[in-house]
Amino acid sequence: MKRPLVLSLATLAVLAAIPGTPVSAAFPGRNARLAFQHWDALNNLGEIHTITATAGGDLNLTATPLIEDRDPAWSADGTRIAFRRAGAGVDQLWVMNGAGGALAVVPGSGTASSPAFSPGGKRLVYECWVPFTTETDLC
Repeated sequence: MKRPLVLSLATLAVLAAIPGTPVSAAFPGRNARLAFQHWDALNNLGEIHTITATAGGDLNLTATPLIEDRDPAWSADGTRIAFRRAGAGVDQLWVMNGAGGALAVVPGSGTASSPAFSPGGKRLVYECWVPFTTETDLC
């Protein structure tokens, strides 16, 4: 059980050490892939990528250079990813399958970030901003 975690942390360390490739990651569910936000000089807004725990098979799941995608979070079964999308409308939380298809907005999510699936994968919890303040709540 600890071995995949060690490999995942090693992968993150390697990715973080590459100049111009800042990443944030969500640990994978059962599919042995990491999801992370990637941005560089060519795309400073960010896109969601996945990679194997051994640093292979890098896939760009969103490929939206004019839209900011960030905060990926796997469902517990490793079949879906929730993420924040800015610049594509009022609602900012989206869900897609683990291969990057079947994108769907989370209705009513508004200005939100940091999504996380419930253990059963049927609900999302996320951080949302209280209107006209700098405060946030869990929604």
